Amino acid sequence: MSTASRRTTSSRAAFPPNGAPTKITQGTRTRGGIGESTFRPDGILKVTGEFAYSSDLWHEDMLWGHILRSTVAHAEIVSLDTAEALAVPGVHAVMTYDDLPTDVRTYGLEIQDTPVLAHGKVRHHGEPVAIVAADHPETARRAAAKIRVEYRELPVVTDEASATAPDAVLVHENRADLPQSPPGSTGGPPSSATSPTPTSSTASPSSAATRPRPPRGPT
Repeated sequence: MSTASRRTTSSRAAFPPNGAPTKITQGTRTRGGIGESTFRPDGILKVTGEFAYSSDLWHEDMLWGHILRSTVAHAEIVSLDTAEALAVPGVHAVMTYDDLPTDVRTYGLEIQDTPVLAHGKVRHHGEPVAIVAADHPETARRAAAKIRVEYRELPVVTDEASATAPDAVLVHENRADLPQSPPGSTGGPPSSATSPTPTSSTASPSSAATRPRPPRGPT
């Protein structure tokens, strides 16, 4: 058997019947020390197409997610309607900030001021607003497009000068280490509108579990 044939046979053997790669390391070991040229643990697998990326992972009855992201840079969320998304066949759940199954709903490396999902307002273009879980990725994408979000746009901070001006708009208006916006300013939504009132119920993890399961397969 030629070298080319052996390589082809070896490469094919690394793939399961459904064609998706499963390896994440090639098993090579570093022998020496300083100054030695070493292999990346995943190098050969990636250049030969055998490395298993997250999109290659699959499990029976798994659900696919799609994130609806903000289309504006800075705005109050006036309303959030998920009714049409929940009605799409194959959709199992639609989650917003209020549906998160944990008390920890913000994150950050040093200051945890970034919401997992937008709450009351969005602070940058592309901020996650809602998540759809469905039995097919295309179904999740189409359902997310049916979520209706009404925004009231707020002034955008684009440079250091506008951010540090005496009358600067506060992007994070409830931070203890920052001056707070005076009543009636444009630093964020009014206290009576700290959270949008959905015009339909969103699916919580418990309600999603009791929802009738539609047939699997592409839609």
